[in-house]
Formats: sequence, structure tokens, C-alpha cells
Amino acid sequence: TSKITTIYAPFDTSKFNNSPANQSDRLNFFHLNGIPEKNTAFLIPSAGNHYVKGLDFLVKFFNQTNLPISLIVAGRPIKASRNVFYIGFRHDMEVIYKFVDYLILSSRYEAFGMVAIESILSGTPVILSKNIFSNEIIHPEAKILFDGLNERSLETAITAAIQHKHKLNNPLQYILSPDTEEEHVIKILQAAHLF
Repeated sequence: TSKITTIYAPFDTSKFNNSPANQSDRLNFFHLNGIPEKNTAFLIPSAGNHYVKGLDFLVKFFNQTNLPISLIVAGRPIKASRNVFYIGFRHDMEVIYKFVDYLILSSRYEAFGMVAIESILSGTPVILSKNIFSNEIIHPEAKILFDGLNERSLETAITAAIQHKHKLNNPLQYILSPDTEEEHVIKILQAAHLF
């Protein structure tokens, strides 16, 4: 038998949901942060190690491309640049997910990537490096994958995203059904042979 048991964390479907974003608030958010509203907007939450998150790779790509795109960074400070916009630490990520067109993760390593699930629950599809482990529970219709740190693969993914920009209706259909907190605890105890 396998010695490895994967137990996925429960999701907060009350905080993160696809109730419609207020469009005037959305426009105000873009205006206040100097983000071109006509561009396709990609969000990366990076509260931890920017290098591990692959932020350097994304910043380089976004600053060199002529595609009509913007990278919005929430979390630890970075210097804003050509197509890169820093919005600080946010306590309203459930709203920010709705304002952008995609969440993007290019992590060199990502044990799971709960932000990808939060984004989908908010109705916003994701662009993920293939080594993001939350890929395992996200249906193909809600994600575009690229080879980590491969610029050509990223460009292909982003070009596809621009051409097929959309929000997700009924987002729970795009992820593996979440456990309740009680079910999650029971699975952990069973895996540890304590229940």
C-alpha cells in the first residue's frame, strides 16, 4: 500500500465566492493603482519569498512583452515597473480576485497553492506553472498551464488567456469537492491511525 496519503485542506466558500464585483469599485481600483483598465490583468499574491514564487521570472516577462497585459502584485513590497503594479498587503483578497482577469503563479516550488482555489471560487480562472500541486484538483476548463520558468510556454499561455478571457460561473464545478473542517480532521486522524 502507498505510504503517502494526500489530504486537501477545506476551502472557505463563504468568503471566496463568485458574487458579482461592483464595476465602479473595479474601475476605481484600476484608476487608483495606475493600472491600464484595457489591459488583461494578472494577479500574483506573493506574501512569502518572491524568488520561490517565481516573481522575478514574471516581472522580466511582463516588462519585456508588447502584449496588452498588466501584472498586479499583492503582498511583500516590490518596485513597480513598466507593466508591473504593486498594490500592497491586502485584507480584501476576496474582492481583488474578482477585479482581475486571471490569477497567475509561476512558483519554483508550491506545496499546494490555496490562492489558486480562492481565485477559482471567486470566479476568476488561473494560469499555473505545472509544478503547482493544486493543479491536481482543478478541472482543465478553469486553468491554463505552462512549463515553469519557460518564457515561450508562458507567452503561449498568456496569449491563450487574452483570447479566451472569461469569468467562471458556478465555480465549485471546476474543483474537487471540498471537505468540511470536520471531514478534514477525521481524514487526518485516520491517516495517522488515531481514529
